[in-house]
Amino acid sequence: MQCWKSINLEQQFSKHHVLGLSCITFIISFVILYVPLSFVVDRNYLSDDYFHIFAVLLFLLYFLHKFIHILSLFVTKAEISITKKKIIPFVYQLQIMVRKPLAKWKYIIALLMPFFVINGWIIGSIFLIPSFGHYLIILLSYHLAICLADFISLKVLLKSPANCYIEENEQGYEILTKTKQHDNNVSNVNQLV
Repeated sequence: MQCWKSINLEQQFSKHHVLGLSCITFIISFVILYVPLSFVVDRNYLSDDYFHIFAVLLFLLYFLHKFIHILSLFVTKAEISITKKKIIPFVYQLQIMVRKPLAKWKYIIALLMPFFVINGWIIGSIFLIPSFGHYLIILLSYHLAICLADFISLKVLLKSPANCYIEENEQGYEILTKTKQHDNNVSNVNQLV
């Protein structure tokens, strides 16, 4: 296989740039999502009970997001490593890296799985328990901000060749394609069999 493109996400998008965009995403998505809720649900009906549960869910949401990434990579039988990386004092990022090349479509599914699973759960909960809709809108907005980094990676991946493979490294990831010589060797072996 040969490297079609090497992508260094930290060089292209610094961690502070992504953090700033995530904060903007959180604020804009909260405003856009809360306005319809305020028209549908009477403000007197909203409850501020169970704030402690909301605070725990807010804290655990990032880890749940990463766990779903790990689970979806586990289902695709990808070989992964997990490390923690210090962003700023007392704030760490869990970094999941695929150690062996993984098909592009499997990587994209693993990348999008937390978005669909967690956001689907939160949106369903908003309809089931609208009295806690304001808490759930905050959770949804926070999760959309977490998903921003996934969408940045997805944007780059969608421009890559269809039958490529993804391999991650410390700086980012490499998009690998099969060489023609490799394809010719495989076809020659197939003809012999």
